[in-house]
Amino acid sequence: MADKEVSNISSPVAAAPEVYTTPPPQPKDKKPGQLSPEQVKQYFNDGFLVVPSFFTKEELKPVMDAIEECVDVLASNLYRGGKIKDKAESAGLYKRLILLEAQFPGAAVLLHRQRYLPVAFRNLWSNDRLLNVMEQLVGPNVAGHPVWNIRTKTPVNEETTVPWHQDNAYLDETCLTTLQPTAWIPLIDANMTNGCMQVVKGGHRAGKTATHTCCAGGTWYVDLAEEEIEKTLGVNMKTDVVTCEVPLGGVLFLNNTVPHRSLENFSENVRWSLDLRWQDPKKSNGFHGLRDCVLMRSVDSPNHVINWEGFGILDRKELEIDIEDQKDAFDTRIHGPWMKRWEITHSNRHTDAFLAGGDTCHAYLQGCDYSKDLLIARLIAMAAFFRIAKRVSLLARAPKTITPAFINRSYSLAAAVETAPEVYTIPPPQPKEKKPGQLSPEQVKQYFNDGFVLVPSFFTKEEMKPVMDAIEECVDVLANNLYRGGKIKDKAESAGLYKRLILLEAQFPGAAIILHKLGYLPVAFRNLWSNDPTAWIPLLDATKLNGCMQVVKGGHRAGKTATHTCCAGGTWYVDLAEEEMEKTLGVNMKTDVVTCEVPLGGVLFLNNCIPHRSLENFSDKVRWSLDLRWQRPDKSNGFHGLKESILMRSADNPNYVIDWEGFAALDRNKLQMGVDVTEEEKTNAFDTTIHGPWMNRWVITHPNRHTESFKAGGSSWHSHTKA
Repeated sequence: MADKEVSNISSPVAAAPEVYTTPPPQPKDKKPGQLSPEQVKQYFNDGFLVVPSFFTKEELKPVMDAIEECVDVLASNLYRGGKIKDKAESAGLYKRLILLEAQFPGAAVLLHRQRYLPVAFRNLWSNDRLLNVMEQLVGPNVAGHPVWNIRTKTPVNEETTVPWHQDNAYLDETCLTTLQPTAWIPLIDANMTNGCMQVVKGGHRAGKTATHTCCAGGTWYVDLAEEEIEKTLGVNMKTDVVTCEVPLGGVLFLNNTVPHRSLENFSENVRWSLDLRWQDPKKSNGFHGLRDCVLMRSVDSPNHVINWEGFGILDRKELEIDIEDQKDAFDTRIHGPWMKRWEITHSNRHTDAFLAGGDTCHAYLQGCDYSKDLLIARLIAMAAFFRIAKRVSLLARAPKTITPAFINRSYSLAAAVETAPEVYTIPPPQPKEKKPGQLSPEQVKQYFNDGFVLVPSFFTKEEMKPVMDAIEECVDVLANNLYRGGKIKDKAESAGLYKRLILLEAQFPGAAIILHKLGYLPVAFRNLWSNDPTAWIPLLDATKLNGCMQVVKGGHRAGKTATHTCCAGGTWYVDLAEEEMEKTLGVNMKTDVVTCEVPLGGVLFLNNCIPHRSLENFSDKVRWSLDLRWQRPDKSNGFHGLKESILMRSADNPNYVIDWEGFAALDRNKLQMGVDVTEEEKTNAFDTTIHGPWMNRWVITHPNRHTESFKAGGSSWHSHTKA
């Protein structure tokens, strides 16, 4: 395919600081899970919020089970494809993906690309308490954004470590005026050692999407230089970066303009996580016209039932790889519309694939609907974007993987857009009724003021258990696929959730990337997602040691997406220089950087404009986490028109049922690799390059295999990041 022209796809959009700093009218009724007034304030002020104990481990158990199922399918596919020799069936949730990655580098990418949205994932996404929080952030009508990720952060894996960026950078410019809260949910205690998140506190206040570059290192991630963060978003990278360690059960809530990143995983376990997003259903989702949001709550329909079927959810059996039918099943390259939005300053295999006209798109939220065959064949859009290191995104932060720099989450596809500080600093009208999980007024205030809010105890460990189980399932699928694909000899089946992915990665570097590319959205993930702007949820205690998050407090206030560069190191991640953050977002990197350690059960809430990142994982475990995002369904999701958000809550339909089926949640069995795959199919199935539209949006200052793949027009598109 001929090289494609690369250019920014849109004109500048005015800053919208009020979108990110002004809370909506708060609900009058008290509901379970609601944030306190202080928490709401923190979210809008800082751009993020960590709720340490939002879920119980029992609540997350179904999600973990679903992930384990996904990993099992991946392992089977890899094994049948001759990519691995050992499915590591006894390794466990936190170890198996590591073992698969060791045999077939890029296994985590494949898992990240899958688009199966398990029931557990849907249930999490539409969880009542999470939706109650979303009402406080976006208003009574709530829709699930089409971008979600399962993060497969295996240890010491460049492709699972996301650099600084704003979530808006992966979407088109229309999403700048749409607040898209993300709930990043780790499935292990997320800390500095295993790769937690870092957020640039206040980086959302400018209401801008800074200039990102594409792609970071050998990844498909856009990159936001720290200099750009400071210059465009007005933050200080020396003081505004907050490391968000989130314990299992906790949630990190972010917005789509606050710069953030994930740290490297230096532990011995996979750091699984999910990131789910929401927004006002009437707003643009910025998903490039590719997919609509899924309505989850409606004022006009109190009994609204989420239309998961209409959201394009696939059955697990569709993920089973039939050797004769599945093309590029093992292609670990990822690229998408964001690569066209930003300048490609660093080429790699992901950008090369994009430039060559590749047709696989793995977006921030997994899933682009180029064609039905393509979606199935490439396992693109795992409704939970199994993110190897960060939307849902399942983040499996393995130890000592490359750690990306700060990013604004709005770093995706379009050219410069005028600032929109109000989008990130003005809360919507708050719910009148009290609901479970709602943030306190203080938390809402903090979220809009700081760009994030950390809720240490949002979930119980019991609530997180299903998510962990789902992750172990996904790792098992990955191990099986790698083993069957001849990529690994040992499936490390007894390693466990926090170790297995490390062992797989050791045998096949890139296993975490393949997991990150998986398109399987386990039921546990759906349940967590629909439980709540980004919510970063660690699946173990997230600390500085295992790589927790850092957020640049107040980096969202400018309402801008600072200029990122691409790509960080050998990754696909975009990078946001500290100088850029200070210059553009108006923060002080010496004083505004907040390290967010989030315990298991806690949640770090961020917005899509606040700069954040995850620290390196220096532990011996995978620091699993999930980051989930939301937005107003009537707003653009900025996802390059590739996929719509999924409505989760509607004020017009209180009994609305989320349409997970319509969101394309694939059944785990469809991730299994068939026995008669061709060599070409095996090669593509285990391709660990990742690239996407963000590589076109930002200047590629550091070419690598991901950017080269993008430039070559590769067919894999794995967008967005979270940590």
